[in-house]
Amino acid sequence: IDTTPADRHRARLHSLVSISRQVAEISNEQEVLDFIAREARAGLGCDRALITMLGSDGQYAAAVSLTGFQPTDARRFTTTRLRVEERAGVTQVLREARTLVVSDATGDPGDDVLWTAGSRAYAYAPLVHKGRVLGAVGVFFATHPHEWDDDEIDWLGAVADQAALTLSLLRRLRAQRRDISLREALFAAGRRLQAATDLDSVVQATVQGVAQLVQCSGVGVRLLNHESTEASIVAMWGYEGATGDLSHVLGHRYDPDTTELDRRSFRKGEAFTLDDMQAEPSRWLDTTTPTMRSWMSVPLIGRNRCLGKITVDHVVPGVFGHEELAVVQTFAAHAASALERAYLYADSTRRADQLTTLYQVGQELLGAGTPAELYSTLSKYVIQAMGADTFFVCADGVEDVRHEQAVDDEAGGVLGLDGLLADFLREGLL
Repeated sequence: IDTTPADRHRARLHSLVSISRQVAEISNEQEVLDFIAREARAGLGCDRALITMLGSDGQYAAAVSLTGFQPTDARRFTTTRLRVEERAGVTQVLREARTLVVSDATGDPGDDVLWTAGSRAYAYAPLVHKGRVLGAVGVFFATHPHEWDDDEIDWLGAVADQAALTLSLLRRLRAQRRDISLREALFAAGRRLQAATDLDSVVQATVQGVAQLVQCSGVGVRLLNHESTEASIVAMWGYEGATGDLSHVLGHRYDPDTTELDRRSFRKGEAFTLDDMQAEPSRWLDTTTPTMRSWMSVPLIGRNRCLGKITVDHVVPGVFGHEELAVVQTFAAHAASALERAYLYADSTRRADQLTTLYQVGQELLGAGTPAELYSTLSKYVIQAMGADTFFVCADGVEDVRHEQAVDDEAGGVLGLDGLLADFLREGLL
């Protein structure tokens, strides 16, 4: 139906009012983008429309909402990232915040197929809020050229302004809700850590807490020994679907100076992220684990000493940023405090057990009637208290040592010792 310019102008004004009313009732960002793309296409009578958004790094752009495209093209465009600085048209819109209008793209092979969407004529308007470019909305005529008039370009710019304002408000609300949820999650995770007393409970609360605080595919905890000469993997979360048996990984011990990535956390106390683990020279080479792309390493620091580190990974690159790193660092401080408390509890428990053992052995030694009973009692309690594998007693009570006695912990009897041990006894070396 052929309409007059005045009719088209009124229809577009009505469409703007409709867009404002509709997007005010939508709380999902993707639904807002899809709705605006459809309205932009309908308002200008175009064949296609898409919305392109800048990534968090500001270096790449990607199509996030499309209408009027074939499914195969839609999948291709939504999975392709466009480097902003490599295309003059993209730079004009996403860097300089200027509208781009092309009436006939025939014979222009220099532009990217994502940007032109394989169309003959197109126009892009930037999504700008408070001087910051968020992305762009584009409309396309697929098969024939089109002379864009000022009214069309102004209307497209108004739609872009409405989209930018709506997206900014949605993101602000989402950030506020995320902050509230994060505080609640940190509080809950902190309470679990405070309630944990033994080491196993602490490390399990740590991996589960991190998994709830940041979106990730896997979490691991690695602890250093007391001398900081050896690291061991003590807990893992998220890898059960990739491998049914984690026994070859859990408990694995290794040199903390093996790689620069380990040294950065274990030795330098550095918390850092990697956008793509597979692009690193020290990438994870174990094929039984999920493909690590995004990766994060946060040290567990207690009283100016590194106790270990938390590692977090994701199968998608570029997931972790400053916010995620700060969240895990905050939680790691609580986890390090809980680890110190668990170590102290273990030492206190071990000391109490040793004192109890000393008391019990004293009572039984007083009741021992023969040397064999005495040695058997000593063997049982010393091995229990010290965690030893073997224990023996050498007795030197006569002038001519011909038969020294020792205890075998398995047989529980008395063994005769000759030769070297007898020589040691005579020389006073035992």
